[in-house]
This record gives sequence, structure tokens and C-alpha cells, in this order.
Amino acid sequence: MIMYRRGVMPDLVSYTALMNGLCKEGKVREAHQLFHWMMDRGLSPDVVSYNTLILGYCKEGKMQESRALLHDMIRNGVCPDSFTCRVLVEGYSKEGWLISALNLVLELQRFGVPISWDIYNYLMIALCQENRPFAAKSLLGRISQEGYEPNMDIYNELIKSLCKCNFVADALILKGEMVCKNIKPNLVTYRILIGCLCRLGRSVEGESMMGEMDESGLLPDSAICQALINGYCKERDIDKAEALLSFFAKEFQIYDTGSYNELVKTLGEEGDVAKLMEVQDRMLKLGFAPNSLSCKYVIHGLWNSMKVDKQKIDEKQ
Repeated sequence: MIMYRRGVMPDLVSYTALMNGLCKEGKVREAHQLFHWMMDRGLSPDVVSYNTLILGYCKEGKMQESRALLHDMIRNGVCPDSFTCRVLVEGYSKEGWLISALNLVLELQRFGVPISWDIYNYLMIALCQENRPFAAKSLLGRISQEGYEPNMDIYNELIKSLCKCNFVADALILKGEMVCKNIKPNLVTYRILIGCLCRLGRSVEGESMMGEMDESGLLPDSAICQALINGYCKERDIDKAEALLSFFAKEFQIYDTGSYNELVKTLGEEGDVAKLMEVQDRMLKLGFAPNSLSCKYVIHGLWNSMKVDKQKIDEKQ
């Protein structure tokens, strides 16, 4: 090295910079060897030196080596910081080892390492995305005792995960907890809950939530319109679906083609051409514009009607 030839001994900052460069090039083993050389020369690594190597190993998915470095730094009296914790937690999460990430946090707490709220946010979102809403709720209950207050995004992630797993009762309880803490559910919250209720055949309950939205000054959007129309169509309550579709068009100027097509499709499946044409005519007058899919469903309805008529004729014969 030029520094050695000139009699200039590299210091901790120089070694750490070299290690960082090697890690960025994917040469983590070489960086670790340099780390040992640095220690052999009597230099004591600091939290930045350790973090450089830990980050390098985490990027390669080598969590065992990263964990060993964590224990090494604690033994040497170097306190891990929030960056250390974040890197390790994300490393375990990317490898699909969320339980290991949670255990790591508990271990760091025992060592007196402060855990920042953003790490808990990350863990809860990761658990929700892995469809583990109750594990996320358990974590929330534990850290809430330490003063943690989830924000709107965290509540919505939990509610979304619960609804995705069809635990809508638990999701509604969580919404109630939000209200008790003076956190008003937003449009995303209602969109998730209404969508789940309608999917589970509870469209009437989903529709009733629009009353809560109105009280909070929130207007429904096309996603809520689709959820309700699809729900009532699935429950074969055609009249209610049509009435609601008209309501969205008149009151909120929501002309959702997907919802219109779902109504036409359901009518077509029943083979009642007269009713299909009547409904289509009323929807056209409201301002709905059919597309190619609408025409496909109408043709399918006509075909179903012909089959029904033929069946009736065969039965008479």
C-alpha cells in the first residue's frame, strides 16, 4: 500500500473506508480479513466498522456471520446502534426469517439496546404482509405497554391483513380501538373493511359503513362502489345492486364500468333478457357507457335465454 511505503499508518477511518469499498464490490470476506488485520495492528473497531461488515453480510444473506459479528461487538464493549438493529432485522426479514428477527429484537433489548419505533413499524408491516396478523397484533400489544402508538398506516396494514385472512370481526374490533384513541378511520380503512364484508356475503353491513363515512366527511370511491355492487350481485340481490349503482352515479358522479358490467353479467347469467334490456336502458339514460365486455355479457345473456326457452319447450313435449 502507498500509505505503508510512505510510512503513514492507516487509521480506523481509513480501514473502515476500505472495508466499505470492498463490501460494495461484494468482497465481504476480504473486508472481514482487513478487519482482522486492523485489530492485529492494535486498532479497536467502533460501531461503524462493525456495521460496515454486518451490512455486507446481510446483503449476501449470510445472517449467521452477521449475528456472530453482533455478539463480537457486544463482547468487545461496542454498543449496537439503531442502524445495526435495522440492518439485521431487514436481513432476517428478506431471508424469510421473521421469527428470528423478532427474537433478535428481544435479545438486543436484554442487552439494553434501544429499539426505535420505525423498526417495530417495519416488523409489524412485514408480519402483516406474510399474513400473520395475530403475530403483529401480539407485538403491538407488547410494545404499546412501552409507549408505542401506531399510526394510521400501521392500523390499516393490520386491518388489511386481518381482512385478507377473513378475520373481519377482529378487524372491526381494531377499527373500534382506533376510534377510542381518537384516530379517525380514513378512506383506505373503509375501503378494506367494506371490500371484506361484501366478499364474505355481508354486503348490507358493508353498505351501512357508508353512513359512518358520511359522518366523517368521507366520500366513497369507485373501489367501494365495485365492492358493494359485486357483493350484492354475488348474493343475487339484483334490484339492490341496480339501486346502489344508480345512487353512486347520481350522488357521487361515480360511473364505474366494472360495476356496471358485473350487474349486466349477473342478469345475463339468469337468462332474463327482458329485465336485462330494461336495466341496460335505465343505466344508459343515467350516463353509463357500455364497452366490449358489456356487449359480451349481453350476448351471453341472450344465449342463456335461448337455452332456458328451449328447455321449457322440451319439458312441455
